[in-house]
Amino acid sequence: MSLTISQAFLLAVIQGLTEWLPVSSSGHLALAEMTMGVNVPLIFNLAVHLGTLGAVIWMLWEDVTKVLRAVPRLLSNILCGRSPPVPDIYARMAMYLLAATIPAAVAGYLLKGWAEEAFLSPLAFSAAFIFTGIFLLSTRGLRYKGGLNSKRGMVVGLAQIITIFPGISRSGITIGAGLHAGLSREEAARFSFLLSIPLIVGAVVFEAFSSPAGSALLPQLAVGIVVSFLVGAASIRFLMRLVKKGEMYLFAPYCLALGIGIMFWSIF
Repeated sequence: MSLTISQAFLLAVIQGLTEWLPVSSSGHLALAEMTMGVNVPLIFNLAVHLGTLGAVIWMLWEDVTKVLRAVPRLLSNILCGRSPPVPDIYARMAMYLLAATIPAAVAGYLLKGWAEEAFLSPLAFSAAFIFTGIFLLSTRGLRYKGGLNSKRGMVVGLAQIITIFPGISRSGITIGAGLHAGLSREEAARFSFLLSIPLIVGAVVFEAFSSPAGSALLPQLAVGIVVSFLVGAASIRFLMRLVKKGEMYLFAPYCLALGIGIMFWSIF
């Protein structure tokens, strides 16, 4: 079944919401595809990822530009062997983002086959959603212990490894890992959102080389980019407010109910 405009709109809304809300975009998109009985082209996945990438860059534009401007200073200090090698907060942020991205990139390459097999297993979906729900519950009442440093940044980066599996929320796991590591709520959320940028860029580049030309899908692609961008920006704003209030755990019942529902559906 070919992708229609209405299906493209619905999938873009799902991507925009679930890419940032702690409920797993990959899991929801896979469930939506199975429910609608449509085989979504890789080029459309590329389009909606571009939309959500644009949303996070737009929402965090000031932080993104400051981190990018700090990269040359960081490289200069490292190459020249100056001490300390991290002259300011944004240079340190760039270093932490790079270090935290490497584990997920390596794991994504090594575990790609397992992740693809998990997309075909309802029980794997179920377990992943239940795990996400339990982890979200564990973030309730966590206290601030200190600012971002290499150790806390690496904890978030290592936690990101498991989010390549469908049903495990990248934003929920990485923000939650930051909170468990002792970061403030706002710092955990901002680091998680910034950390998503190199990951999404990598996925977009990979899919771009894997996807055939999609001129016949231009209307669907346009809808995918625009809708996922607008919905993604709104969901980032909403989640930031929720995290600042310490209420990200409110998504836990939804993830648990969805995981249990999928389990019963797959068994019976």
